Amino acid sequence: MTRCCAAEIKIALLALLAREAFLARRSWQEIWWGRLHLDLASGWQLAIEIERDQLGALLWALAPDGRDWLYGCQRDDWSLGPDSRIVEPLGLLTAAQRLELEGLLRHACCWPPPLVKSDWLIPPEGRLCSHRQRQQRRPPSQIYANPFLH
Repeated sequence: MTRCCAAEIKIALLALLAREAFLARRSWQEIWWGRLHLDLASGWQLAIEIERDQLGALLWALAPDGRDWLYGCQRDDWSLGPDSRIVEPLGLLTAAQRLELEGLLRHACCWPPPLVKSDWLIPPEGRLCSHRQRQQRRPPSQIYANPFLH
């Protein structure tokens, strides 16, 4: 299977800027320096580097069809050897688009944390989870607020 190209990912980023629905796995405020993982409604998954509270580079992407992209896998001219430049999808955006994307990501909705209130736990079946886990989930009538009351 071939890899995605930066231009394809740029289209997904532009859809994100056009307000395609997405969820972040952690909030921007929790990261400061690390990776911000995004799940887009279109099926794209992205990992964007956050460096000292600033938008960094795209590190990884997974297309809905299973193709991936890794930072450094695409160069402007491979024949230049070490002098070739990395083609990075966020680098293809204009400065205004990057600024808008950073603002959007700073206020992104996140996957909810595990629900814990005192000693009451919501079992994994009641939490937001992957598509495969949702399909294997028990019906809501079988979900208990306290796992010790089965």
